[in-house]
Amino acid sequence: MNSGLGLLPLSIDWTQINYAGQPLVTPFYITCNAFAVVVFFYLFLSPILYYTNVWNSAYLPLLSSSTFDNTGKTYNISRVVDKNLNFVLSKYEAYSPMYISMSYSLTYALSFAAVTAIVFYTYLYNGSEIWAKFKNARHGGEDIHKRLMNNYKEVPDWWYGVLTVVVLGLGILTVRYWDSGLPVWGFIVVCFGMGVLLIVPEGILEGTTNQRIFLNIITELIAGYAWPGKPIANMMVKCYGYNSVKHGMDFAQDLKLGQYMKIPPRVLFFGQIYSSILATMTQVGAQYSLWFIFGFIFNHLIRRRAFDWWKRYNYLLQAAMDTGTAIATVLIFFCLSYNNVTLNWWGNTVGSNTDDTKSVPWLTVPAGEHFGKGPGEF
Repeated sequence: MNSGLGLLPLSIDWTQINYAGQPLVTPFYITCNAFAVVVFFYLFLSPILYYTNVWNSAYLPLLSSSTFDNTGKTYNISRVVDKNLNFVLSKYEAYSPMYISMSYSLTYALSFAAVTAIVFYTYLYNGSEIWAKFKNARHGGEDIHKRLMNNYKEVPDWWYGVLTVVVLGLGILTVRYWDSGLPVWGFIVVCFGMGVLLIVPEGILEGTTNQRIFLNIITELIAGYAWPGKPIANMMVKCYGYNSVKHGMDFAQDLKLGQYMKIPPRVLFFGQIYSSILATMTQVGAQYSLWFIFGFIFNHLIRRRAFDWWKRYNYLLQAAMDTGTAIATVLIFFCLSYNNVTLNWWGNTVGSNTDDTKSVPWLTVPAGEHFGKGPGEF
């Protein structure tokens, strides 16, 4: 699905079901809350704005993350930048304003609201707890898992300090000696500072709701305002600002899992460092509906009617499905994709000739014309 809303999803693909999060381990009231946002903003409000052509959106696909010009075609970035990839206003004025789909516009608005809300909410309602934990990590007591982990040597704070200095130094080296347009102070204040500011609110949010707020959009806004006309600097801020929090959350999640599995903290620490280095060297709408359906079945119906089964097997089933999907992905790659084997059957081709797949807009632009403002009009 490229541009449709996926009102009636039919799929047993676990990667699609798991797209918006793990439905079996997400509290059902959180699932309802998130799906209510999807229903109101994307299934109700977005079509109204789209079919009334607000912001000329009807000339574009309803749901798309691409950018477009005033003829409805994909925006040609090369026409508005120079050879150094810096933005040139005169070229922009001679070409076209940049347009995005209605659903993507709402995504930007909701992302701005969500980031602001999570920061203020966390520090207003959890500020005293955060400060108490900052002064004493053992504040609030220890559960049985933490008490059992006390048998192992803890990772010293200075290990994390050294790791922070090394990674920060590598980042400074990158922006200092590669012509990205991002100054060193910008990297330290914006990228590093954003990670420090948002890692705690993001952690509390995920720890209580199993949901994350993606920070890539707010990083684009900050970088665009701070360094206008510097797209490479913008991407650098997006990369560092977003991924520092994202991978920090993944690291904390693994530490928590290690605590449940009683893995020695120092072993886990070095395992994380090794895997991060290895990964660095080797790496150069419908989903929400499915997510809600499975959340409703397992965390509402089954939890209410077969609580003993749910308590014993629900989380195990989620882990089993995730593991099975990962193994199947590897097998499919080596057995089929690697050998250029394709499976052509109705289930793989039924959606290939639809308007959604082809991103057909509601309105079309006549040949040689444009919608909105043309060259010299903006």
